[in-house]
Amino acid sequence: MVKFAMLVLSLFVITCYAQDTSPQQPQPQQKQHSQLQKVINKALQSYVFVDASGSGVVISEDGYVITNDHVAGDAATWRIRTADGTMHYADLVGTDPYGDISLLKIRDAKGLPFIELGDSDILKTGQQVIAIGNPFGMGNLDEKPTVTVGIISALHRFHFNYTDAIMTDAPLNPGNSGGPLITMDGKLVGINGQIDNRFQIRVSSGIGYAVSSNQIRAFLPHLKAAKGGFVYHGHLTGVRFPRISDEEKKPFVLHATRTSGLYVAGIRKGDLITHINDKPIKTVSRLIGLVRSYPSYTSLKFTVLRKEEQKTYRAMLDVYRIRGRAQLEVTFYPSQVFARKQAKTLLVANVQPDTPAAKAGVLADDIIVSFAGKQITPRLIQRFPNYLNVLFSLYASPRNKGALVELTVIRDGVEKVLVITIEENSKAFGVELKKTPSVTQIKKDNNELKILKVQEGMLADRGGLKRGDVLLEINKFKLRNKKSFYLVLNRYRPGEKVKIKVLRDGKTQTLDITLGLQRNNGGGF
Repeated sequence: MVKFAMLVLSLFVITCYAQDTSPQQPQPQQKQHSQLQKVINKALQSYVFVDASGSGVVISEDGYVITNDHVAGDAATWRIRTADGTMHYADLVGTDPYGDISLLKIRDAKGLPFIELGDSDILKTGQQVIAIGNPFGMGNLDEKPTVTVGIISALHRFHFNYTDAIMTDAPLNPGNSGGPLITMDGKLVGINGQIDNRFQIRVSSGIGYAVSSNQIRAFLPHLKAAKGGFVYHGHLTGVRFPRISDEEKKPFVLHATRTSGLYVAGIRKGDLITHINDKPIKTVSRLIGLVRSYPSYTSLKFTVLRKEEQKTYRAMLDVYRIRGRAQLEVTFYPSQVFARKQAKTLLVANVQPDTPAAKAGVLADDIIVSFAGKQITPRLIQRFPNYLNVLFSLYASPRNKGALVELTVIRDGVEKVLVITIEENSKAFGVELKKTPSVTQIKKDNNELKILKVQEGMLADRGGLKRGDVLLEINKFKLRNKKSFYLVLNRYRPGEKVKIKVLRDGKTQTLDITLGLQRNNGGGF
């Protein structure tokens, strides 16, 4: 019995010694975490902050950047910052308002870290993914983006203008827009852009949507060729299907006009569309969603079932026009005639040379009416003698360098609007004021369609419109006032090119202008 006990004790000691001296083997969970960290660290090198609150990702070593259209919009130039804090300037190459994708190009870029586009068609529901972004602008505090992890909740979702979207439960919040959705092997499979919310609460709901990488890949050549303009999605015109809301209905062709792309290809009323480019089609929403995930004028293969016989046709997609109102990014001079009665006014006694006031064209004997929309009254100046300079200093911060502020004056009985440019070292406005007798009647001599300001870098600016131009015609429609201008403008869609006749320095000339998109803050998150 004693020998048996000694034997057991010896085996126990040997076993413990063997366990203590053998090297620690990494656990499967540790390996997974290590792999996750490697993927994240590499992906962070390609992430960029777009402006103050948006996100983007570098997709090529020569500096092409993908972000959301609702982040970048139509502005021609953007300041972007990489995750290591380096600042760059990037130019808009092309934008897709319907698909919510914009392509930027970093200036003079070489050898930048980038992330490779993956194949979103091979994704599986339940597959783990990583989202990188700048939620609520938190990356502005410590210059680092935020990483969240989730799974693919669903594929091929039709959510508003996201017609072939990836759904994920990775936490997404305002500021994640334009950021990458990445697989565990480090491939870019989507650009995050929308969330489902309830009760107008714009925070992560566990339901986020990303534009798929294969849709982005299909549009990249068109975006690169857009020259700062819009690209368009595909559409089937002249064809009628069952209502998209009736999911029980299969995608039968109810009607096809003789000029429609499907009819020309050979598809007829009663045909059941079963596949597009070999991708199965079971509902009308999937059919429309897949079609709109391709660029306009793309040739697609349609497989149909006709009287239990399978047939294949190739059809060309039409253009899905951009929804929304067209706009010309200009501000007109005020134009109405009105009377002004006041006991006393403020006269410019002296203008100091080489100051913002002097550069804007303020003259001695001008009567100051308002600055940046704020009325400047004698009573106000009497109580606060330095009020105008204090008001100016609020605008003259370095972050407002290049900004334009309107100054309204009365000169020779005519009200004029002067534009002050904020300079980096602007400290004082540069005028001395004194009280004057009353003014009873002011007239404005500005033509209603005389341009006060053209938004810098926007389509109107790139098309050649300038401050001081007077609009005369749009596509030979004569313009008499602002009402006629907006009536004519509403005839066109965003992205359309129009010929605008202007009066400049006493001479007329015609410019080719691409109309912009009147945007609101409702897109994305």
